[in-house]
Amino acid sequence: MARLGIVRQPGMAAELMEQLKPLLAADGVDLDDPDGVDLDTLQGALDRATERHNMRLFTPVDAVGVSHRPAQERAALWDDLDTPTPKRHTIHALSMTDVTLLFAWWQALRIADVIEITSTRVRPGSAAAAWQAGQHPPLEVAELVAGVFIAELALLDVTRPIPAFAQAFVAQTVAMLIVALDPDLEFNGPAGLSDLLKPGALQVMEGLADEGLVDREADGYVVPPALRFTVARGTMLIIPMAAVPMYAR
Repeated sequence: MARLGIVRQPGMAAELMEQLKPLLAADGVDLDDPDGVDLDTLQGALDRATERHNMRLFTPVDAVGVSHRPAQERAALWDDLDTPTPKRHTIHALSMTDVTLLFAWWQALRIADVIEITSTRVRPGSAAAAWQAGQHPPLEVAELVAGVFIAELALLDVTRPIPAFAQAFVAQTVAMLIVALDPDLEFNGPAGLSDLLKPGALQVMEGLADEGLVDREADGYVVPPALRFTVARGTMLIIPMAAVPMYAR
């Protein structure tokens, strides 16, 4: 073995177990108590840890799938109402709906029939062949996907912080999108609540900027001319979609 460059190093197994501890702890597996873990549970936790690692490598979403959420750290407070609300560095997700960016794209692809979801699996939808046929997806389908994504992200992100203010959060985000579509327009959100709701709406705008749907400017956000129809379509979808039970608060 030494001739092949393979050298046994004492303590490697213990070092590996130490590295695995935080990965498996996200699934509720405590390697300090191995007697309480059967092999099937351990293998399942290892498989999910591998999936999480691969997801972090290939997507911009920092999320950890867990069977139960860890003790919540105290929420960060902010006193600057002109900045987005603080984001958690890592999302502890019980389901995909907890990862708003990923779920918003997922839902947009489903609504545009690019994918079809059954109770047990995901398969190509009626628009999948056209979506994959050329170098770029068909413009009409791509605009629908992007428009639904805008509405989904706004509703998923904005209605969560304070459910009692859900409708006001949505109205504030719509106001910001309208101004981004026409920066010369003065359009405010709900009277008396605009400043309070601004950080949550800014968080949505930051998400849209990260996805290239709006541009960041020194004094706010601007929708690129080529995307105005798509963003306007998404903005118009927010209000009727807000009445759907899964978003209504």
